[in-house]
Amino acid sequence: MPNKKHYNGFSLIEVLIALCLTAIILTEITETQLHSMQINQQAFYVGQATEQLEAMADIIQITQGDYAAFLSLWNQNNKILLPHGRGEVKNYGEQYKIYLFWHIGQSPLQQLELDAAI
Repeated sequence: MPNKKHYNGFSLIEVLIALCLTAIILTEITETQLHSMQINQQAFYVGQATEQLEAMADIIQITQGDYAAFLSLWNQNNKILLPHGRGEVKNYGEQYKIYLFWHIGQSPLQQLELDAAI
């Protein structure tokens, strides 16, 4: 009578396949999470830049265009709130164009602008 053995459990190849599939799935989840964090960070900086642009527009309107004394302080805040942040104000008569620039690491320069009038 032949000796038949019954094995219970998983073979080594089944365990290795399961580990490989788990590693692939976890890698995809991690990449998706990192991409989501980058998008969230960029949205945060756009929000900060928008607030800074609106603050300068308010200063221009309140001072009736005599904003020069506030420009340095505004740019100091831009450097604090945005990575490599800097701003410019261009005067076109009673119209003003406010620019804000920033960038993160090796990413391209980001720009946001706002029109303001006295």
